[in-house]
Amino acid sequence: MNLKKTLLSTLCILIGLHFTVASANTTSSIKNGTYGYQVASEQRNSVHHYLTQAHEAYVKWDMPALEKSLKEAYRLAPWRLDILFSIAATEVWENRLDDALSTYDRILKLSPNDIDALTYQALYTHAQGKKENPALFTLKKMYPARASDLQKIFTTVENGLHTPVMDQLPTSFKTDSPTAIVTLGFALEENGNMATTLIDRLNKTLEVAKALPEAKIIVTGGVPKNNKNEGVEMKRWLTEKGIDPDRIIDENYARDTVENMIYSRYIVNELQIKNIVLISSGTHVRRGKAILEVLGWQNGLEYNVQMVAAPDKPLAELQEEGARTLGIYRDALRAFGLNMMRSAPELLEI
Repeated sequence: MNLKKTLLSTLCILIGLHFTVASANTTSSIKNGTYGYQVASEQRNSVHHYLTQAHEAYVKWDMPALEKSLKEAYRLAPWRLDILFSIAATEVWENRLDDALSTYDRILKLSPNDIDALTYQALYTHAQGKKENPALFTLKKMYPARASDLQKIFTTVENGLHTPVMDQLPTSFKTDSPTAIVTLGFALEENGNMATTLIDRLNKTLEVAKALPEAKIIVTGGVPKNNKNEGVEMKRWLTEKGIDPDRIIDENYARDTVENMIYSRYIVNELQIKNIVLISSGTHVRRGKAILEVLGWQNGLEYNVQMVAAPDKPLAELQEEGARTLGIYRDALRAFGLNMMRSAPELLEI
């Protein structure tokens, strides 16, 4: 019995000493300002570093590096679902839809019934042509307004897919109301010169501008190279070909197709024009049409959009979008307001 009491007393003394030392260490750490703060600060800085790397990879369009940096950031901050959304975006860009759908599943396990995760998942399931769409079913049940908008996106895209790609302005095109010609830019070469693709679009613009002499012309593109800008160079080219510069509005801020259409929409709305001839490459023009129409109905407007293509393939081959269909669905959803890159502040939509 005495032995047991002795052992018990010794154990209590040891436990007491342990907590006394631990308490002293904790107090010391707090006094020194190192209790948890240094680790948390280093972690935050590391996440910022990886997201900055991700931004740099995105600008260079280096998808493997982008995905790697995002995954490193998420490993350190696993509660940041915005990073998971961005990881899913890289998987979509690489046409790895099954991986992207799995990533949205991960988000939904951590944040059940997240309306945006369900929306992305429903859209990409639809884009795959699958008949079973559980995410869409859940949206209809829990968020009927979002489900209705998503169905409208599907209809907008599919109507565009069934609209023939033409390289001429049809004789049936209505010219009895104000019209704007909207020509989408294309990345300048490193020396600032316009690429053949862009010149082809401008030649088609020149052709349509002569057929519609009263139409305003919006040229849109804002990624500078060698101190030159797409919009400015496009206007310069058309002016040199004899188009009155007063007809041309150069939009110099858009960095991609969605922004092309967002900023062009602002201009046509200010001009109070709803009759639009949209000019781009044959493999690109349907995407622009879908984006503009989504932007329109989302804001209570309906545009009459006539596509005219600068063919970059034989017209017969341009009638089927094939793998390009995914990009149309993706950018229609971006036009609706659901960005691909969602990791603020380093990596928002750009």
